Amino acid sequence: MAERPYTNRGEYLTYQCLKQLSLTHPEDKLTIFANLFFNPVGQATVRQVDHLITSHRGVFILETKYWAGTIYHQVCNQQLQVECEKFWPLIKDGLPPEIRVLSGTTPYTLVAQPNRPLAAYYGFGNPAEQVRTAKTQLQGVLGRYLKVPPFVHGFVVYAYPRGAANTIVDLNQRLDADDQNTAEPEGFTSVDAFAAFYDHLPEGVMQYQRLTAINTCIKNQIIS
Repeated sequence: MAERPYTNRGEYLTYQCLKQLSLTHPEDKLTIFANLFFNPVGQATVRQVDHLITSHRGVFILETKYWAGTIYHQVCNQQLQVECEKFWPLIKDGLPPEIRVLSGTTPYTLVAQPNRPLAAYYGFGNPAEQVRTAKTQLQGVLGRYLKVPPFVHGFVVYAYPRGAANTIVDLNQRLDADDQNTAEPEGFTSVDAFAAFYDHLPEGVMQYQRLTAINTCIKNQIIS
């Protein structure tokens, strides 16, 4: 794991969090691959991931978003209309045209900032979809070279400091680990929330030989 220059503040904060995890859990043999590019199986496009982490606790993709304002994670027009009932006509008029015409249940991520147009991300621009696609495609790439490709965990990490003017609205409860919900979250509202999730993962699920083979494959077949 080597230091590298970062131009994205969110990616830098995530890297610092991962570096601290590697120091806190030296037994995990955590390796950080930052700003990684790979070719999905059967596609001409190149996929980029902010951070790929391997350790004795698993393989993880992190997609970092350093977004300020109010973020509606994986919302749809139907939900937004109920949530913002009094202001819905005004909000609907402020949505990008391509979002206004979506079906009422099509998910997207909305970012609202004072004195700025509403920004919405759907399809392959939606962070949750980016992570899902990257997970599947990375497993396909590793499957070319490993007899049994590893299961890849993938998460969106919202790294911007939270506060009164910077909040995340998670209407579907898909973010952060919750003792009441056994399903794996789609992402985390902070880098610290991811670190807390990692701390509670089972130790040693990835055996030494298996972890070594995965790291060797990444270094030889993806990075080189």
